[in-house]
Parts: sequence; structure tokens; C-alpha cells
Amino acid sequence: NAIQMYHYLKANIWLIEYRGFGDSDDAVINEAGLKMDAEAVWNYAHDNRNNNVDPKRLFVFGRSLGGAVAFHFGQYAQSQSTTTPTTTTTATITSTNNNNYPYPPLAGIIVENTFLSISEMVNHIMPYVAPFKSLILRMNWNSGAIAPTL
Repeated sequence: NAIQMYHYLKANIWLIEYRGFGDSDDAVINEAGLKMDAEAVWNYAHDNRNNNVDPKRLFVFGRSLGGAVAFHFGQYAQSQSTTTPTTTTTATITSTNNNNYPYPPLAGIIVENTFLSISEMVNHIMPYVAPFKSLILRMNWNSGAIAPTL
């Protein structure tokens, strides 16, 4: 799929492995960590200007759980695309944008086979489990609240 996008779009594509997935480390997979991974990609793309990334043409693509990460990426990017200093706190990481110029906004978000809320998805897919979801869900991912703000 990524190779087809590369050839069709004639664009550079970064494939990011989240912590605990693929050949990455054995870190515990949790929502806060995946959000930090997304923020690290944004920061890398903008803080390392010599890496041949045009930040004005940066799109994010997320599939399945990656869709929720993409929505967070969009929210984080939006908070960093300002002309005034801003502070964003996610989990235990605080990032401050004190640039004299704004970062360009994210060009767009593309999601495929994702969900708007894990909690709501449990309600629809596993209604018998729904009363116990507060005991078993480890991730919240409420992309439905983020989408209208982007």
C-alpha cells in the first residue's frame, strides 16, 4: 500500500513504527506513549530542517489504531502552528513552541478503517462487555471529539 502511494503520489512517505509494534522495542503499548511517538515525528519534521522534509506538505495517514494516532497528531500539529508561544501537555511530556515564526499547519489527515472512540466501539461490537469496559479498557482514544476541531 505504501509503495503504491509513493508511486502514485510521487511523494516521500515515512512509515513510523510505534513503540511495541513491528521491530521496535518491547515498550508497553499505551495511549500516552503512542501520542508521544506522534509528537516526536512532528518535532523531528520541524526541528531538523536539513532532512529534506517540506513541512508545508506534510500529510498524516493512519490505519486502524493509527487513525486515532493521526487524529492526535493533527491536534498536536494544530497546537504547534501558532504565532504566539503555546504550551501543550500530553501525558508527562510538555512541549513549548517559542518560535519567532509559526510552523506551517498540517496539510491534511487521511484515515482508513479507524474508529472515533474505543469506548463507543465496544458498545456497538461487544454490547455484553460494555458494562465492564471501565474495568478492561486501557486506552480511551476519543477521536470523535478531536475531528470537528481540525
